Amino acid sequence: MSVCYSSECVGQLEVLDPTLWWPYTMSDNPGYLYTLEVRAALPAAAGEEDVYKMSVGIRHVSWDEDNFKINHRVT
Repeated sequence: MSVCYSSECVGQLEVLDPTLWWPYTMSDNPGYLYTLEVRAALPAAAGEEDVYKMSVGIRHVSWDEDNFKINHRVT
């Protein structure tokens, strides 16, 4: 589990060695999803917070003059 905290409305989450999400036609093990959970609270809210959970996939997308790549593989 990766955990990231911020006291501002900006931030960056780094997932070390992620399991990459693949389109179902490109892998025998497609569609790996993580659960992203965002919690937001105002300092004066005395313990009250909003919680939002969402399933997300991570993939690497790149291209060059000749190819479009998903997770370093030419599509």
